[in-house]
Amino acid sequence: MERYKEYKDSGVQWIGEIPIHWDCVQFRGLFNITKRIAGKTGYDVLAVTQKGIKVKDVESNEGQIASDYSKYQLVDPGDFAMNHMDLLTGFIGISPQIGVTSPDYRVFKNISSKANSKFYLFLFEMCYKQRIFYGLGHGVSNKGRWRLPAPIQNKFCIPLPPVDEQEKIVSYIESKTSKIDEYIVEKEKVVQLLNELKEAEIAKVVTQGLNPNVKMKDSGASWIGMIPEHWEMKRVNTFLSERKEKYNGDDSLSILSLLKGIGVIPYEEKGNVGNKAKEDLSTYKITRKGDVVVNCMNVIIGSSGITDYDGYISPAYYSFIPKNKEMSILYKHWLSLPQMHGAIRCMAKGILEIRLRVSSQQLLSMKIPVPPLNEQRAIVDYINEKTAKVESLITDLQAEIEHLKEYKQRLIADCVTGQVNVQNETI
Repeated sequence: MERYKEYKDSGVQWIGEIPIHWDCVQFRGLFNITKRIAGKTGYDVLAVTQKGIKVKDVESNEGQIASDYSKYQLVDPGDFAMNHMDLLTGFIGISPQIGVTSPDYRVFKNISSKANSKFYLFLFEMCYKQRIFYGLGHGVSNKGRWRLPAPIQNKFCIPLPPVDEQEKIVSYIESKTSKIDEYIVEKEKVVQLLNELKEAEIAKVVTQGLNPNVKMKDSGASWIGMIPEHWEMKRVNTFLSERKEKYNGDDSLSILSLLKGIGVIPYEEKGNVGNKAKEDLSTYKITRKGDVVVNCMNVIIGSSGITDYDGYISPAYYSFIPKNKEMSILYKHWLSLPQMHGAIRCMAKGILEIRLRVSSQQLLSMKIPVPPLNEQRAIVDYINEKTAKVESLITDLQAEIEHLKEYKQRLIADCVTGQVNVQNETI
């Protein structure tokens, strides 16, 4: 892709050189930060998400909708709204409708005929992703409160191409990124299919064994159905017991987190997924390497794993000590089965579906099929071999997906900062 023929120094460090006919202007020259209080109910409450601005849905756990709008901001169609209180993980969008939004968001309007809103949405999204906004902010980052003060935002310098070029850049970006997104979706479908095939194979062997010709019998549990004739139904407490160790002040132990589909990992590796760790660890529990860790509030969706670490875990987790390594691995797989989720849901208590809770004693008292020891080992070996091949394919596909996402962001950044000239490119 070609560059422009001539460049000049923009005078702004994060921008660098820009095409000679472009300008750099302060944010306040193109946009006006508003603070209009709604003052009454009856508006949709809007949320700024990764996919833009949308109406908040309480049933999807997006937060409570307040009955008091005295602090909520009014948003008009075409207004920008951004999370200026969280410059690390926040988002920005253009509102498609009238509504109200949190006082923690910043709302601003395009006030210039020289500014194409879509062009600057791409630019501002880039400023989030490349942490340009973050570098201008201040606050307490470990609290998720790293804010961009309005005076700093107003003086923030941004590139200003001619408006017809902005429109051409927007068309080019939309055309190219839509194709990239299509490639990503297709590859994500393959990853999903491979995961489904892997899970189906695991479900088959942990409930029916490796011999397709084995005689079957009724397990006695409607949610399980038929099992191999020589297998036994046993309570989980025959091969697992609960670890009762509590926080002991040992600073050499790190905080661990449990993520569905990933397992138990050090808290600092989890990124921005899930809840934040508490500063007060007095209620935390200890888990040891080899323990089966289960989230008592998310177990119905399969949040479990076997830890490779000693460490502290949330009081919402259970840590079970294995008496039999192979059977504990099979139990972890059982916890991911849909029929297990259904049985656990029947025992769970709670108000919201996402907060149904089961006790450790309920989990330990459940009966599941137990193969003979030699068969347990054979099943575990089979699962490890099969999943290793599938995981290798998935890893390669995920690397391709990440490469495509990085290319997409680099393409957008190059276009909106004038590092490439798309004026003569075909769309």
